[in-house]
Amino acid sequence: MKAKHIPIFCAYIGFLLAILALKEELSVWCEGICLMFFITIVNHLKWKTYPSNLFLNFLAIGLILFSFFLPHTDIFMLFLYVLFILILIKFLGPLKPRDLWQVYTLNLFLFSAATFSNFNLSFGFILILFFWFTLIGICFLTAQQVTEVAILQRPLFYFASGLSITAVLVAMLFFILLPRSPYTFFLGFGFSHKAKTGFTEDIDLNGIQEIRADTSVAFRAIMSCSLKSPPYWRGMVYDTYQNGRWQMRLKPQKIKPSCPDSNIYHQTIFLEPYAGKTLFALNYPFAINITAPRAFPIHPLSNLTFVLNWSIFQRIEYKASSCPVFPVAHLSAQEKLLYLQVPQNLKEPLRQLLQHLVDKKDPPSVIIKKVVNFLQKPPFKSQFQIPKTEGEPVLTFLFKTHKGWCEHFASALALLLRSAGIPARFVGGYYGGTWNNTGNYYLVRQKDAHAWVEYWSGKDWKTIDPILPTLEIKKTTYFPFFWKWLDYLRLRWYAYVINYDFAKQRRLFYRLKHYFSPSKNKHYWQVKKPDFEWQRYKWVFLSIVCLGWMVFIIYFLFKQHKANLFLSLCELLRNYDYNISPTQGGLEIADMINKKDPELSYMVRRFVEIWYPMRYGRLVKDKAKIKHLKELLKQIKSHLIKQKSILA
Repeated sequence: MKAKHIPIFCAYIGFLLAILALKEELSVWCEGICLMFFITIVNHLKWKTYPSNLFLNFLAIGLILFSFFLPHTDIFMLFLYVLFILILIKFLGPLKPRDLWQVYTLNLFLFSAATFSNFNLSFGFILILFFWFTLIGICFLTAQQVTEVAILQRPLFYFASGLSITAVLVAMLFFILLPRSPYTFFLGFGFSHKAKTGFTEDIDLNGIQEIRADTSVAFRAIMSCSLKSPPYWRGMVYDTYQNGRWQMRLKPQKIKPSCPDSNIYHQTIFLEPYAGKTLFALNYPFAINITAPRAFPIHPLSNLTFVLNWSIFQRIEYKASSCPVFPVAHLSAQEKLLYLQVPQNLKEPLRQLLQHLVDKKDPPSVIIKKVVNFLQKPPFKSQFQIPKTEGEPVLTFLFKTHKGWCEHFASALALLLRSAGIPARFVGGYYGGTWNNTGNYYLVRQKDAHAWVEYWSGKDWKTIDPILPTLEIKKTTYFPFFWKWLDYLRLRWYAYVINYDFAKQRRLFYRLKHYFSPSKNKHYWQVKKPDFEWQRYKWVFLSIVCLGWMVFIIYFLFKQHKANLFLSLCELLRNYDYNISPTQGGLEIADMINKKDPELSYMVRRFVEIWYPMRYGRLVKDKAKIKHLKELLKQIKSHLIKQKSILA
């Protein structure tokens, strides 16, 4: 690629990266923007046919006015439309240096807007690439104003790359050290994504089958080790069924339960945004403390449901403690009545079905076993894609189609148990997940959304899953080698970058204080150490990386200084008592020396007349000329030594 085309190429790459960063906001317009993008590239490289400035100005005004009537949700989207229109208009015209500066500025505005809505790890990489290409383009664009960039192409590339890396390191330092606010800005102003959710707080048996193919992430849960069996991630508990819908109508009181079992599961969960208010945790959670974006505890309801007062439109981090058994052994009369509720139109069909399944003398444990066996045998079959039918979904499932997903099986089981006089409730959440042993966490996707049943055994609540034997894909899976590291980086990105707040900053400084003063805090290192002391050696590793980068920068600058033969000449003359100013040119130095030593002035002038055209002009740099200049430097040095010995 020719050096004069590099600023244009970098401007296009910066705009393309902006499209990638904002592809979700501009999903409808992405194809049109990309088409215009490639048309303008071909125009600059081949056709070189540009409209008049007057036409472009009127086109920009017309498109901006038209964008006011496009279907956008908020002023943020309108701002994005205007920026994209202005950049595309610039690409339609000839890209002079002034136009390129404007394109670089508009690209920077686009990425500034993207930082309000895009928090993924991929955006971090895209942002670093954007700064790299932009700095390369700016360096070449600036050099074009003063010299022929072809002779400086490689040094400019190295300089821009080093400047980009240095800027990233300095930005990281500022990010870590600058005080953090305990409050979250821009929340609720349309600057955050809403993830498609596989979990809904209003279960509708006729409208949720499309989520089964959704592979997007629901949450990640860090634990000490994986479980022997696939875990249940508890979400919302439902009590009322009517016309194919489950809802939580009863408003249980907030309680503070404790786990009666000594085995407590501790989890750190990073929940993706979704249009709900429910938090998820393993098995039977009894305590949840939100740590980011700001720290506060939240108390469970009596059915062990944790619900916020607002929808979760941003990633949140919280710590959960769960019990393997239900920690609340109490069922009030009001709750018992609610958990025996069966719609009037279902009572008779379910009663007749139970007469064929169980005997009146059967105890509750036998009734539960017979009903579950009935649902787990043919003709019942788990199937995600089923046609929509008219009428009551549970009756259609039990007596006609015999096909459905977990919500159908759980609904049928809960209502059959209620008809048999056993209190039961419908629980929605997630089941299974992918275990990543690199970071010791489960990755749970939206397609892992699941429903099961809890029944009252007389002493406590028990979990039962009628569809479990047929869940061939709902099991704990493991990451391939490469993808587990990539997803681990995503987890750490959310933990240490997106959710980096004042509390984490304070803990970081506290650990650094203990690390650099271990003698005063000997007990700090007396805790149980892992097999490999990564917590200690990671700082050594990071220090080595930073030190290596500093050595590389110093070596690069020294090499560039040494490669500049004119600077070597100035330094040589200074060593022999010639007052050389940094602002003096080569010919000025030769004229100044001429009064004292005409022979030395002649050699300096010969050196400068070769060096200047090669360094700043169009003279091609080759090894023969470099060798000749070095020979002149040796002659000048020999002359200076000779003159000094004569004067001595």
